[in-house]
Amino acid sequence: MNDKKIIGITGYSGSGKTTLLTKVIALLVEQGFKVATLKHAHHDIEFDIPGKDSYKLRKAGSLQTIVACNNRYALIHETPDKSVNIQTLINHFSDVDIILVEGFKDETIPKI
Repeated sequence: MNDKKIIGITGYSGSGKTTLLTKVIALLVEQGFKVATLKHAHHDIEFDIPGKDSYKLRKAGSLQTIVACNNRYALIHETPDKSVNIQTLINHFSDVDIILVEGFKDETIPKI
């Protein structure tokens, strides 16, 4: 798929995927690895709060909105006409050693 180290965790809802990943992440970070995570959701997700400026900008039609503060930022990218593919999502990550993917069971990535 690309040169980034990727491993996926798949399973039924409620089977413990997130619990397993939180433990794996902690162990990898403890060993000095820089870890990124990518989680699939089966429903529409909302990140910004109705009434906040970022929400108003996105609802007005902005296709990409970045909300940033001193300690983090989040990119919201609307894809109204097509589903985003996993490679596009993976390409957003930089400066990490490993990407742990939760879900995306039909993708051709190494997975448990």
